[in-house]
Amino acid sequence: MESLCGGKMKGYENKEVPQKIITKLRGLQRRSKSYSITKLVCCPRKTYYKFTGVKELTSDDTQLIFVRGRGHHGALEVFDSREIELKKQSKNGKHTIYADIDMRDQRIIEIFTTTLSSNKVPEGDAETAAKVFSSKYKQLQAYDYFADELEGDLLVFFLFGDYSRFDDVFGRKVYVGIRPKLRCFTYNFERSDLEKVWDKMNVNLEEIEYGKATGQPPLMCGEEWECKSCGFAYTCLGDEPVTDPVEELK
Repeated sequence: MESLCGGKMKGYENKEVPQKIITKLRGLQRRSKSYSITKLVCCPRKTYYKFTGVKELTSDDTQLIFVRGRGHHGALEVFDSREIELKKQSKNGKHTIYADIDMRDQRIIEIFTTTLSSNKVPEGDAETAAKVFSSKYKQLQAYDYFADELEGDLLVFFLFGDYSRFDDVFGRKVYVGIRPKLRCFTYNFERSDLEKVWDKMNVNLEEIEYGKATGQPPLMCGEEWECKSCGFAYTCLGDEPVTDPVEELK
């Protein structure tokens, strides 16, 4: 193969370097043995497995998706107040729970990057956004509880917008490519709603601690969608989920 400079090109695709990077990415864990809001609003079995050293099986693609999300978080954290750490003692007083808030402007802001079409959430429909991005909605509620506030922003970066590639320009279709969209949904919470999330987190914590003491995974599990990409599904399959006794969160 001739190079642009006229000489013989010597090169090859090096697959070893990306694999080394992905392997190192798998080993990156923040506060691997500490409780955080994200670990307590998700499936309690998942956190139990993480805490007890069960191997998490994730594909290389999944690792790169995580990287993409973290990268966009960093790019969107433009306000001076960002990467804010709060902490609170659990109800039983035995554990510290950490909150890692993305950033703050007038309100606490939780950032989420998604490849979903923005059409999944109709314009102006904050209620649907809360359902589609339920885990992020719960995180935002928990952050407000920790900060003793009642308002919050869920900032969603739709990487591919509504997936349309054409736009109407003077009555004709013009190719414009896939364009991202950044949308914000502002919520005003009732104190009782935030307390329900706090109660749920503490129930999950107690379930996880009981599991650590007995060697048995929590009986309760998360929502069905969490199972689809869970790296612990291989060891959790076959278990019948138990209905959460805590009142279902809105």
